[in-house]
Amino acid sequence: MRRLLTLIGLAALAYVASKAYLPGFSNITGHATWSLGFLLLAAFTVGELLSLIRLPRITGYLLTGLAFGPYLLGFVSEASVQSLSVIDSLALTFIALSAGGELPWKDIRKNRKIIGWTIAGLMSVVFLGSTLLFLAFSKVFAFTRDLDMRSLLVMAAVLGAIATARSPASAIAIIKETRARGVFTEIVLGVTVAMDILAIILFALVVSVGQSVLTGTNMDPGFIIGLSLEIVSSLTLGAILGFLLAAWLKRVDGYHLITIFVFAVLVTEASHFLSLQLESWYQVKFHLEPMLICIATGFVVRNFSSQGARFLHVIEEGGLMVYTLFFALAGAALDLDILRNTWTLALVLVLIRGLSVQAGAWVGMRLVQAPDKFRKIFGMTFITQAGVSLGLAKAVEVRFPDWGPAVATLAVATISINQIIGPILFKHALWLAGETGDRREGG
Repeated sequence: MRRLLTLIGLAALAYVASKAYLPGFSNITGHATWSLGFLLLAAFTVGELLSLIRLPRITGYLLTGLAFGPYLLGFVSEASVQSLSVIDSLALTFIALSAGGELPWKDIRKNRKIIGWTIAGLMSVVFLGSTLLFLAFSKVFAFTRDLDMRSLLVMAAVLGAIATARSPASAIAIIKETRARGVFTEIVLGVTVAMDILAIILFALVVSVGQSVLTGTNMDPGFIIGLSLEIVSSLTLGAILGFLLAAWLKRVDGYHLITIFVFAVLVTEASHFLSLQLESWYQVKFHLEPMLICIATGFVVRNFSSQGARFLHVIEEGGLMVYTLFFALAGAALDLDILRNTWTLALVLVLIRGLSVQAGAWVGMRLVQAPDKFRKIFGMTFITQAGVSLGLAKAVEVRFPDWGPAVATLAVATISINQIIGPILFKHALWLAGETGDRREGG
C-alpha cells in the first residue's frame, strides 16, 4: 500500500509539472531535469510493485516510461525524452562493461562447446527461418505486394538479420534481479553477448550483398574489410583499456563508481569524436564501437586482473539506477503511433521471429545433447530486443530509401512488442531452469 500511495503522489506531482504550474518547469531544461528524477522514482516504485506478483522489475520500468511518456499520459514530454537520450549512451556503455564483467573465462572455456553450437544453431535457424517465413507471409504486407522478387529477397534477409539481435541489457538486469546462477544462466549470457556482436556483422554483410544485388554492381570488399577492422580495433582497444582500468582500481582507494561512470562517458564521446574527425579531415569512415570496447574492458578486468571482484562490486552498486533509467527512458521512447498503425503486421513478425528463435534454440541444444528441460525453455530467453535492434532498424531507412522506411517502421513496432513480452518469458525460463535465487533456496 505504501508503494502504491507513493506512486499516486508522484503521478500527481508529475501532472502538475507537466502543466507547467510550478516555476521553472516551463522551460525544457527544467522539465527534463524533473522528468529524469520522476522517471527514476516512479519506475523504481512500479518495478517493486510488479515484483510482488513475480513479474520482472524491468517490465515495470518499461511500462512506467510508456504510461507517463509522450504517447499516453504525456507527463514526460517528447522534447524531454530527446534531451535525455544522452543517458542512453552512458547506460549502454555501462551495461556493456557489466556484460563483459559477467563473462567468466573459466566458465566460457568449460561451456565453449555448448555455447558455440547454440550460437551456430540460433544464428542460422533464426536468420534463415525468419527470412523464409517472411517470404511466405509477404502477401500479408501491403508494401510488399508490388515488389519484384529481388527486392523482396533483400527485404526478407534484412529483417532476418535484425531478428538475430538480442538484448544483453535486459538479460543482465533480470539475471541480477533474480540472482540467477548456474550452467543454464552462464550459457544464456555468453550466447546473448556473442549474438549481438554477430548480429551486427551479419546485418552489415546482408546490407552489402543486398545493395549489390539491387544495383547490379559488384559487392565492395572494402566495406567488409573496414567493418572487420572496426570490430577488431574496438575489441583490442577495449582489452588495453581493461588493463589500464584495473591498474587504476588497484592504485586508487575510493570513488570507483564515479570512475566507472566517467570511463563510460569518455569511451562514448572519444569514439564519436574520433569517427567525426577522421571523416571530416580525411574522408575516412571508421567508427570504433563503444559497446564492444566496454565489453572487452569488462572482460579483461574480470578475468585477467586481480580487481575482478572489486570491479563487479562497483558495477553492482550503480546497476540499479542505470537499469531503472535506461528501461524507463526506453519505454517513454516507444512510439505508440507506429505500434497503433502496424500492430497486426508487427504481431505477424513477432510470431515469425518467435518460432524461429524457438527452433534455433532447440537445434542448438540438440546438437550438444543438452538436457530436455533446457531444450524446451532455452528459446524463451532470446525474445527481448532493444538498443542494437533499433539501431539496425533505423539503418535500413538510410541504406534502402525506396522501401526502407516502411520496413524500419514495422521493425520498430515488432521490437517494441518483443521488448515488453521478452523479459517476462526470460524470468520464467530462469525459474523453470531452477537457477533463480528463490528456487536454489527452496522457494
